[in-house]
Amino acid sequence: RNLATISIFSNKGGVGKTTLALNLSTKLALDGDKVLLLDADPQNSTAVFCEKRTQAQIDPLFVTMQKTGDSLGSEIKLAHNSFDDIVIDTGGRDSKEMRKALLSSDIVIVPTSASALDTKAIEYVIKVIGDAKEFNENLIAYIVINKATTNTFLSQDLDRLRAQLGDIIKDNKDIYLLNNAISDRISYKRSIADGLSIQEYIDDKAKIEFDTFYKEFESSVKSNLGV
Repeated sequence: RNLATISIFSNKGGVGKTTLALNLSTKLALDGDKVLLLDADPQNSTAVFCEKRTQAQIDPLFVTMQKTGDSLGSEIKLAHNSFDDIVIDTGGRDSKEMRKALLSSDIVIVPTSASALDTKAIEYVIKVIGDAKEFNENLIAYIVINKATTNTFLSQDLDRLRAQLGDIIKDNKDIYLLNNAISDRISYKRSIADGLSIQEYIDDKAKIEFDTFYKEFESSVKSNLGV
């Protein structure tokens, strides 16, 4: 059961890329895979999580490594010999690291939040993915609504966001919108600050929600990649 190489990509900051990358890496590892989390963001945001975990004497669940620069693509290829899955956390802007990551990935996950969504931003993401598919034709992409409101009175806003995203991507092959959103819960921030994934934290609602997202993602990947 190999989900292969997964890039987390957005050209906007503040959409929760690093938190998603850390929790996805943990979930894959807890499912029994040998996982490399490759931090291709010059800010090296995953280092804080790793330091907190080390300070608390919590055993690592996956291997982390920071890598930027021209050799990123070759490093990813080399890592395939040692890991079941590679998760790549890219920076919140267009960069050579981001482009190299997409060229070397099987899957790209695009997190977006209601506050960060605009038509031009998503159209730009689609263009970048399209450029990558010219050289990496089997690349598939998933858009996930991240940091969604937990206010039930605003649930209609979430439905409108899904409809808007669906309209934008409807004519694009191999780009899918996941039905299950990930909420903007304080537990995600608190768990990362403690060096813990959401799977190891005390918020059962958040755990169930992330599991639901993951199961949909995994099922769709298996269907679309035939794994």
